[in-house]
Amino acid sequence: MTTAELKESIVREVQAVSDEKMLELLLMALENINSPIPELEEWQLKAIEESERQFERGEVITKEEADRKILQWLKK
Repeated sequence: MTTAELKESIVREVQAVSDEKMLELLLMALENINSPIPELEEWQLKAIEESERQFERGEVITKEEADRKILQWLKK
């Protein structure tokens, strides 16, 4: 598919969208398409790496369990 064909396809898809929130999200994405991707700080990268290790070790909980814990924390 050529660039022109891709653009036409995108325009057709956008024109078919009737949900206002979706259109707002699409516009926001397009407006920010050329913005630089922010770089993560060292502590953020380390936190992500630790999370990945925890996941690999099976140290995970279900969404339902997380929701229960959050409710408990909020009640304190």
